[in-house]
Amino acid sequence: MRKLLGIATFLIAWATLGLLAMGQLGAGLPYFNSAQNYQTKLQDQLNLALVDTTFPLSAQVSGRDAQITGLVSSEIERAAILAHVGAIDGLRTLRDATSLPPLADPFRIDLVKTDAGLRATGHTPTPQALDEALADFNTDLTFARPMPDQHWPGTVATAARALRLCALGQITLTGTDLVLTCDLSAQEEINALRAILANLPPNYRTDITTQLIPANPYIFGGKVSQSGETFHGYIPNEFTRGTYAGLIPDHIQNLTPKHGMPDAIWPSFTQKAITALRLMQVGVLNITNRHATFTGAVPTATTDAQLRALFTPLPPHYGVDFDIAILDDGFPGRLMLNWHHKSGGTLSGKSADGLNKSDITSALNLPDLQGNITLGWGGDRRIFLLRLAALGQHLHRLETAEITLWEQGISLSGVSMPRHNPQDLIIDLLSDLGAEAKVSITASPNTPHTGDLRTNPHSQRPEVFQNGFWIPQRKEP
Repeated sequence: MRKLLGIATFLIAWATLGLLAMGQLGAGLPYFNSAQNYQTKLQDQLNLALVDTTFPLSAQVSGRDAQITGLVSSEIERAAILAHVGAIDGLRTLRDATSLPPLADPFRIDLVKTDAGLRATGHTPTPQALDEALADFNTDLTFARPMPDQHWPGTVATAARALRLCALGQITLTGTDLVLTCDLSAQEEINALRAILANLPPNYRTDITTQLIPANPYIFGGKVSQSGETFHGYIPNEFTRGTYAGLIPDHIQNLTPKHGMPDAIWPSFTQKAITALRLMQVGVLNITNRHATFTGAVPTATTDAQLRALFTPLPPHYGVDFDIAILDDGFPGRLMLNWHHKSGGTLSGKSADGLNKSDITSALNLPDLQGNITLGWGGDRRIFLLRLAALGQHLHRLETAEITLWEQGISLSGVSMPRHNPQDLIIDLLSDLGAEAKVSITASPNTPHTGDLRTNPHSQRPEVFQNGFWIPQRKEP
């Protein structure tokens, strides 16, 4: 009995302890959740406090304790960061695991320009120090200290600007000593490079080696079309640019100074080629070293001969190739206009000097013309336009007409409008078209005669034709 009572007492005690334990655990859950939330909040505050540091820093939080790791730029920045983070409310302990960048002796950067592009290797004090200066460089830089002085980032930026002028080159900046080797294609580029590096801080020393590399091929080109003209190419120096100003004033900035001009004749040869290109209706000029090529079209055979004559004789060792079409067939321009006062005009034939249908319609002061013409390129368009303008003043007086116009004259055979005197019209046409005009005009068969009667189509009243006008017929008393 006593044994059974002991066992029962043990079981009751064990159950009681279990219940108490469960109660303690249940009571501890809210506390645990609260601690987790507090730690997350503290982590967020630390992350925010480390946003504006020179190098990326990270914080690890455990409960109310934290540790900071990463690089700092100086002891001053380290102290400022620790003071700022240490002031966060609720932080119990803060462990500093930051470090300074490794020492570099010497502190050096190499900038290289090759056919593959721009590249920078070596040291930099901070991630941001050279971002703008080397924006177009492929960089492989290591954080290090100490930076030679406060002028060092600006000196790297100046060196990069100088290197961009080089065809190929390398700049090594070791401490405050700058060594440059550079290939350039014009003396002007050398002058510009030295001017850039002349403005370095006084404690920086420079060793500059430059080499002129001749441009090969040495080129010049141009193009003419209905939309205008363009020119580009190489010149030996800035002084030579002025000799082109009278020929191509709007394009001299497209000329680039380059070393390696074939000889002293080259500028005059290119300038003669410019004159030749402008004789073409459409054309492309390409000069490579001492050889020029013309491709396109000229208005007439005469123009083609003028163009070729510019290169006769050729300077020694120079050559020219022509691939030129002649637009005009060699026959003179001759325009025909068939005119009817109701249906308008129908145009045919061949024009002159690039005169198109729109030009002719405008000169005649007409809204439109039917028919088509062949575009001619010989002759003088001004003579055609003057005769067309004179003719246009009298078309409204012609019922029908057959008109032929050429550079030496004009012939017109037609019928005058009713109520227009043919002889008066002939006199006026000869006066405006010139004595060489041949004009034949007859009266319209629809022209009424004196005493003719009609009924007015609008008022339905009888009228009689007198003195060139229809007038109401008077009733006899």
